[in-house]
Amino acid sequence: MISLRRILLVLIVSCCSIALADDLADIEAKMNQYQQLFNAKDIDAILEHIYAPPIVIGLRDGGKVLFSDSEDVHTGLDQQYVRIEEAGWTGSTNQVLDVCLLTDGLAMAEVNYTRRKADGNPIEGGVLSTYYMLQKFSQGWRITSFFVRERDAGVNCSS
Repeated sequence: MISLRRILLVLIVSCCSIALADDLADIEAKMNQYQQLFNAKDIDAILEHIYAPPIVIGLRDGGKVLFSDSEDVHTGLDQQYVRIEEAGWTGSTNQVLDVCLLTDGLAMAEVNYTRRKADGNPIEGGVLSTYYMLQKFSQGWRITSFFVRERDAGVNCSS
């Protein structure tokens, strides 16, 4: 006969698995939404739905940038759009490689993305990989920091 304890254990594990799958799907959807809003150059929507300032950004060259508030995000993204448009950027594509739930309210998403010209080819230096740190707030998952990295380095959430 199956004990009540065993039935409760199965129910708890099942519920946790469903919640985990929901969070992973929500984070992947958030990263795809970010790409759409970035391509639309909709900084206000990025602030409303994606970022939770202050945002810490780690650059490939080891430098760091801090967007301490909404004004910094506007200024920084405006400058970034100018820089990449000068290189021929017309949009980006991304691929969410992995999502790691670190705690109930903290996650990391590994994303490769390509900044592209109108003809579909990447702009110079436009193929990038980034680790995004996301925190879960009452409004859902939001990016709190991200770190650009070399493409050959990577993480495996299952290890």
